[in-house]
Amino acid sequence: MLIFDLKILEGKKILITRPIEQSQSWAEELQNIGAEVHIYPLIKIVSLVDSSEIKQTLQELETFDWLVFTSTNGVSSFFEACGKHFSGNVYMEKLPKMATVGPATTEELAKFKLQPQITPQRFTGNDLAAAFGDVKGLKILFPTTTIFREDLSGQLAKRGADLHKIPFYDTQFTPIEEAGKLSEIINKGVDIVTFASPSAVRSFHEKMLAADIKMKEILLACIGPATSAEARKVGFAVDIEAENFTTGGLTEAIIKHYESVKKQAAPSARE
Repeated sequence: MLIFDLKILEGKKILITRPIEQSQSWAEELQNIGAEVHIYPLIKIVSLVDSSEIKQTLQELETFDWLVFTSTNGVSSFFEACGKHFSGNVYMEKLPKMATVGPATTEELAKFKLQPQITPQRFTGNDLAAAFGDVKGLKILFPTTTIFREDLSGQLAKRGADLHKIPFYDTQFTPIEEAGKLSEIINKGVDIVTFASPSAVRSFHEKMLAADIKMKEILLACIGPATSAEARKVGFAVDIEAENFTTGGLTEAIIKHYESVKKQAAPSARE
């Protein structure tokens, strides 16, 4: 359990860039420990449950050996589609074995009273493949987004798995025309910009260039290594990265950062 100064974030201005419906509880958590929070969604999630491809996939659900969820949105959109295309809960009898990537994804699955058979310790394609072991010939369904991270499935494909990556939702950048609003928030003063997905990083970078936003003395905090890698790819320096890949884990990482800064600034016992 993390023990910290309850005023450690007092006066710190933190920008949350997740979709608004996924930001409220996290914002309250940060506000409860003194932070001043701004929410500016950089992406929005659009359901694709009416697509013919999804309908066909669900008709073949019993033929899959595994169902792999790599995000909370993947879980919610999959079960939304099941609710639309099946009568009642009949789909529950058709579900194959399941794997989840990341604790937040596992928690989302638990909302449907389900537990995964596999949960890799790290959020990487290598760890996912290692957790499966021998996958040759296995038919695996990935309910994913239109901008799926190929690195999560690449190792499984190399090992002979029959992969089906079906978009159940679309990840869209918020309009570039709103870059001016983001610039206004940044110019008023922000201490930390948080990113909870690689898509949010790309959307931010796009708007930063469009509005000529300067990032001087602003810290960047990422929810995990995949998001950090995307940030570095576009030229950002990552100051804070969560060890536990959830918003709670990112809050903890931010607190630890400021605790470290506080210790470094404190005079030593000899002074």
